[in-house]
Amino acid sequence: MGFDINEVYVNAAKKRLKGRGEFVCAALKKYNVRGGISLNIVFETGVLNHLNNCTCNTLFRLAYKSLRQGGRLITQDVVSTPNQNLLEGFFVARGRRKLSCQVNK
Repeated sequence: MGFDINEVYVNAAKKRLKGRGEFVCAALKKYNVRGGISLNIVFETGVLNHLNNCTCNTLFRLAYKSLRQGGRLITQDVVSTPNQNLLEGFFVARGRRKLSCQVNK
């Protein structure tokens, strides 16, 4: 299952993978997990640095609800490091939306 808010990317994935998955053009906060989804792995790449804290929480909740017992969430995102060069640090700092939200538990 793939998510993106850009219809062009969703359509490209559908065309490239020809029915080997479900692709949804929607914001995560507007999407609810259907009953019966039970995944071994949820993988996200290059997403967290584009989301505010509230949407990150939504992503993690969606992943948690979608994983079967013992399933794994794998993330691949940019991070800041102490010895990062100036240009890398600039893009990492600019990419992350440090916006908080009220989280309902």
